[in-house]
Amino acid sequence: MEDSAERQKAPKANLGDFQKLGWYILFICVAQEFMTLSYLANITFMVYAGFSPTVIGCDETVFNGTELERCEQLRAAQDRSRCAAVVDTQFESINCDFQLLCEDGILVKHSTSIQMVGVMFGSMVFGHFSDNFGRRKVLLVTVAGMFVFSIVSSFASTLLAFNVTRFVLMFFNGGMSSVQLVYVMEMLPKKHRLWIVTLVTTSPNYIIFAGMAFFTGDWRNLSRATSLLASLPAFVVVLFAHESPRWLVQKGRLEEAREVLVAVDRLNGTLTSQRLAEMEDILEKERTFFETQKHRQRYSFAHLFYTWKFTRYILTLSFALFSASITSYGLLFNMDKLSGSIYINSVFYGAFRYAMNILTGLVDYFGGRRSGRKVIHNVSLLYILLALGSVFLASALQVHNEWLTRVANLTAAAMCSQLFLSVIISANELFPTAIRNIAASFTSFVNRIGTVVAPHFFYTAIIWPPLPYLILIGIAVIDLISFSLVLPETKGTHMVDHMPRPEERIFAKKRKTTVTTGMEDEEVQPVAKAPKANLGDFQKLGWYICLLCAVQEFLILSQLSNMTYMIYAGYSPSVQSCGTTGFSGSDRERCVQLRSARNSSDCEVSLEAQFQSVNYEFNLVCEDGILVKNSISLQMFGVMVGALLFGQLSDLFGRKRVLIVCLLGMFSCSMASSFVSSFAAFNVARFFVMVFTGGQSSVQHVFIMENLPKKHRVWTVTLFSYSPNYIIFSAIAYFAGDWRRLSRYSSIVANIPAILLLCLAHESPRWFVQKGCIEDARRTLVSIDRLNGTLTEKRLAELDDVLEKERTVFENQRKKKRYSFIHLFYTWKLSGYIITLSFALMSASMISYALMFNMDKLSGSIYLNSVYFGVFRYAMNLLVGLTDVFVPRAGRKLVHNVSMGFIFVALLSVFVSTVLQSEEAAWITRLATLSAAAMCSQLFLVSGIAAAELFPTAVRNLAVSFTAILNRAGSIVAPHLFYTALLWKPLPYAIMLAIIVVELSSFNLAIPETKGTHMVDHMPGPEERIFAKKRKTTATTGLLENA
Repeated sequence: MEDSAERQKAPKANLGDFQKLGWYILFICVAQEFMTLSYLANITFMVYAGFSPTVIGCDETVFNGTELERCEQLRAAQDRSRCAAVVDTQFESINCDFQLLCEDGILVKHSTSIQMVGVMFGSMVFGHFSDNFGRRKVLLVTVAGMFVFSIVSSFASTLLAFNVTRFVLMFFNGGMSSVQLVYVMEMLPKKHRLWIVTLVTTSPNYIIFAGMAFFTGDWRNLSRATSLLASLPAFVVVLFAHESPRWLVQKGRLEEAREVLVAVDRLNGTLTSQRLAEMEDILEKERTFFETQKHRQRYSFAHLFYTWKFTRYILTLSFALFSASITSYGLLFNMDKLSGSIYINSVFYGAFRYAMNILTGLVDYFGGRRSGRKVIHNVSLLYILLALGSVFLASALQVHNEWLTRVANLTAAAMCSQLFLSVIISANELFPTAIRNIAASFTSFVNRIGTVVAPHFFYTAIIWPPLPYLILIGIAVIDLISFSLVLPETKGTHMVDHMPRPEERIFAKKRKTTVTTGMEDEEVQPVAKAPKANLGDFQKLGWYICLLCAVQEFLILSQLSNMTYMIYAGYSPSVQSCGTTGFSGSDRERCVQLRSARNSSDCEVSLEAQFQSVNYEFNLVCEDGILVKNSISLQMFGVMVGALLFGQLSDLFGRKRVLIVCLLGMFSCSMASSFVSSFAAFNVARFFVMVFTGGQSSVQHVFIMENLPKKHRVWTVTLFSYSPNYIIFSAIAYFAGDWRRLSRYSSIVANIPAILLLCLAHESPRWFVQKGCIEDARRTLVSIDRLNGTLTEKRLAELDDVLEKERTVFENQRKKKRYSFIHLFYTWKLSGYIITLSFALMSASMISYALMFNMDKLSGSIYLNSVYFGVFRYAMNLLVGLTDVFVPRAGRKLVHNVSMGFIFVALLSVFVSTVLQSEEAAWITRLATLSAAAMCSQLFLVSGIAAAELFPTAVRNLAVSFTAILNRAGSIVAPHLFYTALLWKPLPYAIMLAIIVVELSSFNLAIPETKGTHMVDHMPGPEERIFAKKRKTTATTGLLENA
């Protein structure tokens, strides 16, 4: 009894379990700080040492104009006489010292690239050495080499001597950088890895190094100061540190590992007999493992490609570091082209970078598993895309905005810090100890290829000024996709200590299992498929799914026709004249002229329109157009009411019955609305059309999802979706020509076939089971199997087995209450899901419909715009469908994040062009608006599927109905969103960008990945509900439970 009451900690299972936050970790942080300062001071040395001065004259001759014009004047002056160039500079760089001005400045870029080649080779050589001879020894050698050659290089009298000494210096620097983080990571407790390396990192050292550069004033003194203030202290601190116990264990030097762990515990004050005993147990296991692999080979770079998994990891991580490197250093080495002081720019860069590091550390520490390495990497990369995209747009539109270029360049380069952190930590957590440093060296080698290319990167601007930014954006997009698809989340995992088994290697022969070899398992068992454990396992792709796809197509066409009806029926005509007075100018100017004409006479307004809308027929133009926007909001309110009402009814009376009622209501009210004679009657009729549309939209998706096999959910609903129907509906609108015929045509073409096909379909078997109608569910499933040609005795037996389990569950819950919307908040988990998904759908709805209902303000034909919108949207749907089928890691969250990132960039481009008041941006506004609205399709899709997969059958339709309510709240607000442009023209886009940021953050933090999971059939237990009293476990109850 007494023993059972005492809670014992789990025994230490991994060497890393001994790593505790204590005095020794503080000592390691000091070593990390000085090594980081030494590394950063040398890697960014050329930001100052290669600073391009401004040529102001030649002897007594004074130059003026742009930098290019000054260089031409200098060339002409030196051709006439041997005058000495006069320069103005913030820092005495080698350009000034060796007179490397104008076109000779390329030699300095070559020097930077030569130094980066040294880093590349150093990381490769010393990384290998550290795995053979130890992390600490290699760190001491590399830091000593950096100290010596940093002093030597400061006495160079020619550019050649400078290049040679700096190459050797950077060779040692590359070696230190490839070993340093592995050494530190192997010492840190897993819980504290990220926040420590974000706190003690390069970011604050940019500020320190900027201060050193400011006070030294020239490159020679800066090199000496770097050596004395960074490399020397780093050498002294590392000298007193211990070797990595992980490396010692991996080399079989277990006694030395024991001595190190004991010494660290003694320093921390945590040395106890219990910890010593656990340590001995772990080391004994490691000794046994080492003995079994005593004759193992030494590892090399080839072992990074030992398995397919390792190959994918190393290629993806290497490209990610290359991407971060070329972006970061390309922008850094171009800092001399930015406006303002290089010192102030460096301080801002370091401060912003450190602020992001601290924020990342806090999010990592307090955010749990959901704020992992991938979230940090992807959010950082999205910000970089945003910053680079804004500079690209400004450059492409030839808008010269110095503050935008300055801030965007510096913050994008600073944000690369998080990319380096997330990639390097992931590499350390993914690869085993035996090749961990080799992996770091290989990725560092590829990383340095980026730094070699970076100094010359902005010379591509000679071809086209925005080209460097366009290339960086392309690289970032590839990195974002590959990192998300290939790499698993590693936060909170143990670092791997052992290599995979030989049978896992690439092209290894698969072991054949025979009767003899199977004897080790005592009995040879035939390979059998797992029994069906869930009702969804019976859903197969067959003829019945084809019927449902046809139903889905006409349901979608019917719903879309009504949801987007006001794009055409509410199209704003252009005011041409009033009586004999003709108008000209913008729409706003024409309205002012119309108001003036009406004040002076009762003239008849002449309108011009691509489509005869209600605005056209009822003369609702200019300020009266707000009545049409109010009508749209009223109709969207009807959708919300319908979603709320019919969602609940479908859970009570069945999905199929409610769908048929909604379709009949849509058909009759839509036909009636086409005969109204006043705008008030139009609003009433359309309100009821949209009540039934809202009901249909809330039930349809659940009905289809409950009948689709889980493997085929995404591609099916992307193939039969809104997107191709936009093209069909634009054709119907084109041939109809006015709002009355459009209402009739769409009703006949969509609603009647949907009703007929739905009559042939079955009720959802999941709904039957949830209602306890087990026999009805059996008849439905048997009928579907018969139609598909898959009805066998084995499947019947499995079906009966599953249904019997469902009958038992139903009998146990026979007296259960009916579920309502309040049960969506039954547990904290369900509450988080419903709030996040509702906001996600509201965001998508507000953005999508705001852009769509503003389509009449875009240039070009409304029909061609609709066709482009539909084609682009369908292309994205097909791409998402194919990705979902063929790329297992491409889950719901990845599709959501990529789509939202695209929408963010598109809207940002419109926002920037509007702020900059570019007159050439009409094509940007048109394409970006249509593409962003089209991309919202994926957001609706992902949120809808996630809701169906996360909520139990009993409340699934309630969840969809609830999210549909918030969805429609967004569509109610949407028509009026662009009226905020009266306050400030870019304001609508600023609001949408802010909504995207909040939605993207909440979705990633609150929603788990659901791809490939079974749909939940049963509600959580009462003990999981919010504010449920926790059951106390006593010794007695514990014995009863275990009896």
